[in-house]
Amino acid sequence: MLTRPDGFPARVKVLEAGSDAVEAYDEQRYDDLDLPWTSGFLDGELRLTSTDGFQWLRSARQVHIFAQDPNEPELISTSAARAGIAHTLICRSGDAETVRLAAAATGSPELQTHEHWQGIPGGWLVLSGYTPAHAATPPLSAGFRTMDPGEGLEISFEGGLAVRGRAYAAGHPPRIIVTPAPGAASVTIGGIAAELSSDGAWTAPGWDKPGQHMVDIVPGPSVSYEIAADPWLSGGWDFWDAHPQRFGNGAGEPWARARICGALIRGPADETVLAAETQQTLVALGARAGATPLRPRADSTVSVGLVAEPPAFLLSATGPRRSQGRVIWLGLTPAQNPSRRHDAEWVAIVRSAAARRLPLVQADAPGEAAWRKAKERARRLRNRRPRP
Repeated sequence: MLTRPDGFPARVKVLEAGSDAVEAYDEQRYDDLDLPWTSGFLDGELRLTSTDGFQWLRSARQVHIFAQDPNEPELISTSAARAGIAHTLICRSGDAETVRLAAAATGSPELQTHEHWQGIPGGWLVLSGYTPAHAATPPLSAGFRTMDPGEGLEISFEGGLAVRGRAYAAGHPPRIIVTPAPGAASVTIGGIAAELSSDGAWTAPGWDKPGQHMVDIVPGPSVSYEIAADPWLSGGWDFWDAHPQRFGNGAGEPWARARICGALIRGPADETVLAAETQQTLVALGARAGATPLRPRADSTVSVGLVAEPPAFLLSATGPRRSQGRVIWLGLTPAQNPSRRHDAEWVAIVRSAAARRLPLVQADAPGEAAWRKAKERARRLRNRRPRP
């Protein structure tokens, strides 16, 4: 199962899994990815990369820990055990006795052994019923510290220039925060011992360099993040041209041909160009009329729409449930003479968003007032036919 951090697209193709696409299950994760459970898969570090450049990292481990999630029908892999929660473990047969002793050190009941489990490679076995009651006493050895529930530590990222979920621009890394203070637990970043700086953040040599990094607390959780290299240092940005006269008679719809030149971003007919990371549904909405769906580009993970006047909102959704959608206040300078025409499609979309009670995000007081007025206008116009 692949997590879906903020900013990751609704659909990815993982290079290591062949050509099949993996769809977003919800806003937190993707559908299950079926990879063969070989001994090497269980034993080593796992790195997965999508065709769009998104990456996932799972550190090498001697014990794999699974727990029940209330929103899932089956057990879900977790980076560390939690006190008071029943877990299922997968380990090498030769490590079984060490795992049992580690379980006893946390106050867990006796583990149940399941040998020759279907899908588990030879030399590995399943142990169920691991329910730690407290931090391990004495402390566990290095390869088994993820079994120690520790003191409920959490890793978070503050500040930095985020270009997508847990990915930050080089030169603008986040502050890595561990709460509460880890005490006797060890903190590493990229496998290197980390130190607590004077401002309360954790650092280690190379922690802010481009690439994938793993913050690992033992005993405790682990979280990966990425420092994205500056494209200007490796050939520069691609130049896109926004001048309408330079489109010529190129093939394709306008949203496939929109270009950028410096700070000028306009469509072929001087439209406003709105771009957003591709989702299942993306519709630009005016404050009083106008509903423009954004179309995905083939050369990048963005969708583009050309609108006659600056939109007020962006409807973004990955599915039909309320938790899968939101209305984003764009905060753009409104047109001097906004359209007052009756737009049946705009009315229907605003009414639908209101009925689903989609949350309004990134809105200040003017944004909240604009969305309230939009819903009121859509309610008034719902039964009115547009004039011919």
